[in-house]
Amino acid sequence: MIILLHGDDRQSTRAALLALKKKFSHLDLRVLNGKTADENALVQAIESPSVFGGSTGIIIENLLTSLGKKPKTAEHMGDILKRSAESATIILWEEKEMSPSMIRHLGSHVEVNLFKIPAVIFSFLDAIRPSNTIQLLSLYGKTLEHSPAELIFTLLARRLRTLVQLSGGLTPTGMAPWQLTRLTKQARFFTMEQIFTMEKQLLACEFAVKTGSSALTLSQHIERILVDL
Repeated sequence: MIILLHGDDRQSTRAALLALKKKFSHLDLRVLNGKTADENALVQAIESPSVFGGSTGIIIENLLTSLGKKPKTAEHMGDILKRSAESATIILWEEKEMSPSMIRHLGSHVEVNLFKIPAVIFSFLDAIRPSNTIQLLSLYGKTLEHSPAELIFTLLARRLRTLVQLSGGLTPTGMAPWQLTRLTKQARFFTMEQIFTMEKQLLACEFAVKTGSSALTLSQHIERILVDL
């Protein structure tokens, strides 16, 4: 059996992985870092007998991600996994969405689970700017219908860090030209002080929620920050 967990919603993929660990807790579970594991490590983890005398399970993180530009190696590793799936349970966790061509290396019997961040959350992030409260709160409400407050908090903090970089004249790495253009335009709506104020508010609400010093939930704290913008 091969189970693939992939997509940009890491919180959901991690939750799914945790659920699978509990489901297969009766197996001799072995964990490999796919970014560093070579063929020998993979074969050894799969084929070495269980010390408990039972079946084995292999959890490999980011194997396909690391093979993105190595099609021949990906095909070879896929053949190993397909052969091994007859006697072991193999769980692949990938930090981003895999292409159909990459998934095909795993054969036709792989169980594919894709976790994508809902598109509405990006509309919400793009709408963050001063004096846009009505649209912002509307999109925030729609975003909460599909995503937990914890994910929204993480992506909001990440967006603010990007805006700080752009406002300071720095270009974030790994960003497509269209993304850079859009976010640079968004950064112009803010002063650096306004962005720093939002970051401080996020830190304060994170502390309040973690310590239980506030009666408000995380989603309510975020809403207050948006209203104050």
